[in-house]
Amino acid sequence: MQEKQFEELKLTGSLPSPTGVGLAILQLTQTEDFTIADLSRSLQADPTLTGRILKLANSAAHSGTRTVTTVQDACVRLGAQNVRNLALGFTLVSGHRSGRCKAFDHDLYWSQSLALAVAAQSLATRGGKIKPGEAFTCALLVHIGRLALAAIHPDRYAVVLEKHGAGSMDELALLEDEAFGSDHRELAEAMLADWRLPESFAWTALVFDRGQALEDRRDDGANDLAKLVRAAWNLVPALSSLETTEASACKRAFAAAESVRNELGWTTEEFDRVFSSIAQDYIDWGKLMGLPVPRALGYDSLARKAAEVRVDAAAPTAETKIMPARSVRPIEAANATGGLRVLAVDDDPVMLKLMSFHLARAGHTLFTATGGRQALSLALEHAPQVVVTDWVMPDGDGVEFVRALRRSAQGKKVQVIMLTGREEEGRLLEAFEAGADEYLPKPFNPQILIARVRAGQRTVQMYEQIERDREERDQQLAQLAVLTRKLQAAALTDPLTELPNRRFAMQHLDQEIARAATSALPVSVIMIDIDKFKAVNDAYGHDTGDVVLKEVAQLLRRSVRTGDRVCRIGGEEFYVILPRTDLAGAVLVAERARVACETNVIRKGDFTGAVTISLGVAELDPARPSVDALIKTADVRVYGAKHAGRNRVVSTGEVPASTAIQRKAG
Repeated sequence: MQEKQFEELKLTGSLPSPTGVGLAILQLTQTEDFTIADLSRSLQADPTLTGRILKLANSAAHSGTRTVTTVQDACVRLGAQNVRNLALGFTLVSGHRSGRCKAFDHDLYWSQSLALAVAAQSLATRGGKIKPGEAFTCALLVHIGRLALAAIHPDRYAVVLEKHGAGSMDELALLEDEAFGSDHRELAEAMLADWRLPESFAWTALVFDRGQALEDRRDDGANDLAKLVRAAWNLVPALSSLETTEASACKRAFAAAESVRNELGWTTEEFDRVFSSIAQDYIDWGKLMGLPVPRALGYDSLARKAAEVRVDAAAPTAETKIMPARSVRPIEAANATGGLRVLAVDDDPVMLKLMSFHLARAGHTLFTATGGRQALSLALEHAPQVVVTDWVMPDGDGVEFVRALRRSAQGKKVQVIMLTGREEEGRLLEAFEAGADEYLPKPFNPQILIARVRAGQRTVQMYEQIERDREERDQQLAQLAVLTRKLQAAALTDPLTELPNRRFAMQHLDQEIARAATSALPVSVIMIDIDKFKAVNDAYGHDTGDVVLKEVAQLLRRSVRTGDRVCRIGGEEFYVILPRTDLAGAVLVAERARVACETNVIRKGDFTGAVTISLGVAELDPARPSVDALIKTADVRVYGAKHAGRNRVVSTGEVPASTAIQRKAG
């Protein structure tokens, strides 16, 4: 994805991102000199996240050890990477559990992403090449582009998803590109790079769910991570298989899981133990993040159920399907009633029951809690529009609860009514400064309570109208961005071959050279010239020449790897831009393209035969990191290929300038 296109999407304000504490921890842990004390201080800004960290540190996995009571001790026990994973996951999930895209099931998306993350972490633990914490974080985020498209283009993405059904990821990417000018892979790559996560994360997002085999790249760890996440992706259907799952679906899930077992070379018994461990970890993480996680069939049970039917289709190894089902969340059901979602908080069961009775009778949907921690968890999960809370509670007072609630973006929109006894009336200023909107003395008058909630309803409706206006504006901006990208794409596309044109090539090469300067990764180019193309045009006509150009363009497109870009720069000349590729790797790609053209027979009218190509390969010289120098070197080497007899790859040496005039002769 072009940087300008991504910046336009960011301007819509709808791109998902970790917020608050999650973003602070993500940025903190990217430095080398942070301390556990720094991490603990960041965590303590979010009481709910703090509670989950403590719960994880004292979980069954750490039974037999002393109970930890401080965040710092919990961070020491769990390790910084696990703490970062939970913080990042929890803040992303809690902030993006619902949306306006009716065909996109947010809970299903997050449960599948969590299954992928847990499976990747487990495989990394046993593989030894990739850090388990990095595998978890990368896998949790690699499909963030799908969530982003659902947030930016809810109505149009719903159409895309309905058309896609339960197809493959490659099919989904094609539909996305037709609708928006980019797909979820390119958007995820741009987002992860924008968050300054490792370059290998962005590469994994770009390639891991493609149907074709992964190409080998430089030994920088990126391909190892992509292969690991791809293997974990093949375990997601098995982790989602239940007793109620159809036998044919179990068959496909088992075949995908078996492909992983065979690739790893594990026995059935070894794999069964690993799978059981992953399934249990998945359940534990689901509880921590508040996600609906299924209890999967065991591997043996999955195999037995898979054996009930005969399925002739090949196993969906890297083509794991997206489940199209959509669940109705309690929040959506509550909105349909016409009342408000009200969270009532009081440690007195009689008072809580009384509040619930009167508020429910007035047509509101009730959630109840008996303490501040439970109330905060329910507030983040169910997004109430009004909170009625007692001041005095066993695990902290109502002021602390309100203050914590107001720290979240969601909590800033809630109307808060504080119930106070006489002894608290003198401290009301403290409550209002913490974020309370109104108060009622206890014991309360039910009619006054209903009136206060009704008054809050008007404020809530005003906020929601503002939100709808903002969303409408964002949609208009998003639609304008799509139109702009399509116009830009048309301006940067060669109409005959549908390849990027020279202008695109120069812009893209500039970006790759700038990226290489900061990442110390190589960049190479291949310049390609069709041999004796003028003779084809002269002998058979330009319509035949156009067919030859289109055929060669498709052969080149199929010969390059994911991430490489083939461009037509004019006439019979093409560039291939190869990021993260040294000279030796580029020569392999060039030779594959040469052979593909040499062995392909083109038929058009009286013309039947193959055309050959001459190729010049060059790698960016760090001492001369410029587009002009790189292109000139490749150009000179194309002359060399022509001079040496055509139909060959030249990657070294130069030829005398006098031979350049032979080029126009074909």
